[in-house]
Amino acid sequence: MAESITESLSTTHLDDASKTNTSAAATPTFDIRPSPASLPTTTIRSYAIFDIPTDVWVELYGDRIVVGVSQMEGGRVGNYVQCHAQTNPVDQRVEFTVTNVLGAREDGMLGLYARRLTQLLLPHHQRTEFLEVLLAISLRKERQEDTDMFKTVVDVLVKQVVETMGMRR
Repeated sequence: MAESITESLSTTHLDDASKTNTSAAATPTFDIRPSPASLPTTTIRSYAIFDIPTDVWVELYGDRIVVGVSQMEGGRVGNYVQCHAQTNPVDQRVEFTVTNVLGAREDGMLGLYARRLTQLLLPHHQRTEFLEVLLAISLRKERQEDTDMFKTVVDVLVKQVVETMGMRR
């Protein structure tokens, strides 16, 4: 929601008799608005990948990147996979941790999508010592493990995340 949130507390109107009462205080009015920096930068696009309608969305937060890809009707998502990349301070190698947060835990291909996406985004990220990506993903089963589908989906996701990063600057 792009509107600011405003909370108003009404000021009590006091009659002349109660104005002399020093314990009666007017209620202050507050204007509460989120800082623009605390709101995510978001992009949403639709593609046809190998003639399959595919919805992609990206949300950039201060501490993570949320990426979604769905080839299901209505953009539904059934799996959430988190990938955390951290640079080892001793030998400067990047270590990846992939966790299935929700959905098909036995499907290793979903983790591969998240890891490869994170690996390709790391050079574009401002803070290169760590990166956390949450991937929401639902692809058509018949093409999910297809090498061409894998490369194309990951390339589209990286392109959209980098484009969204450019909007933030």
